[in-house]
Amino acid sequence: MFLGLPTPAIIGIFAGIIVLVIVLSIVSWYVRTMNKLRRLEVKVEEATSGIDVALTKRFDLLTKMLDTTKGYAKHEAETLEKVIKWRNGIPADATMKQKSEFASSLTKAANGLSVVVENYPDLKANDMFGKLQAAITDSEEQLQASRRIYN
Repeated sequence: MFLGLPTPAIIGIFAGIIVLVIVLSIVSWYVRTMNKLRRLEVKVEEATSGIDVALTKRFDLLTKMLDTTKGYAKHEAETLEKVIKWRNGIPADATMKQKSEFASSLTKAANGLSVVVENYPDLKANDMFGKLQAAITDSEEQLQASRRIYN
């Protein structure tokens, strides 16, 4: 007898305590495992969201930069054509009306342009192409980082 209790009662109490400890251990393990799996699931969802954000950013960036670059390239191509035409001068067989139109367009261009004393003007579209390439590289790096996090 232990503490005045019969031996079978003591064995029953110890067995109950052992069963309770085992049950609590299993429940505790299950809760910890489920919490860990949920945290991992949230990380996967965040990584997927990061990839979506990077893809959307890349698409928006590329479309805006391409539109801007196309606009610059078109404007500068037209400007370059006009400058080359003006540098070539008036054709020898031009009529007086053509000469007058050429002179007035040249005056308008001179007022709107500050012509650099070079063979060709310094074009700004090449800067836009460089910025476009840098932006593409940056967005690709961000996308790769998001994919690494996901994996």
